Amino acid sequence: MTTKNIGPIPSSSFTSDMGTDFTRLSIILETSGGETLASPNAVKTTLETDMSDCNIHAWFAVFEMVLRRVGFSEEVIMRGGCELAFNEMRSPSDMKRVADYFDLVLKEDISDDNDLNDNTDSFIQS
Repeated sequence: MTTKNIGPIPSSSFTSDMGTDFTRLSIILETSGGETLASPNAVKTTLETDMSDCNIHAWFAVFEMVLRRVGFSEEVIMRGGCELAFNEMRSPSDMKRVADYFDLVLKEDISDDNDLNDNTDSFIQS
């Protein structure tokens, strides 16, 4: 059995929209193993950290670590984040605000006479 403390996470002021004080986060990952001589024995990893003063970025950093630990690639994690933000369960106005915040252009906002491909070269050069 392996226990790992991920240590402190950079933090800043955090206030929950739900008015809940979060203090300690503990995530336990257990893998089975040892079924054959070639497979490793079972491993139990515990990730613990104090999240009382963390912002949303620190929370996502923790869950990104968890996803990496269980084998997800960087690209899959990024796609998951985008799918979380941009899907049919979100309001179009919220998705538009997020896209504007990151200077993204939504597919719905591209008109036929203002094709994104026409602007690609100037975007890459700037």
